[in-house]
Amino acid sequence: MSKNQLLSTYKELGLLYSLCQWISYFLTHGKMQLIFNCERQEMHSINISIP
Repeated sequence: MSKNQLLSTYKELGLLYSLCQWISYFLTHGKMQLIFNCERQEMHSINISIP
């Protein structure tokens, strides 16, 4: 699902506009890091796309 489709779905579900803005900013500029068994992965930009 694309970022725009995701945000549109959230708006249709009635999420607050400010929350939709935060999600949009996070998906555009955010980074994430995973930790498994005390092993920390590198920080990566978030990549949302259609599978």
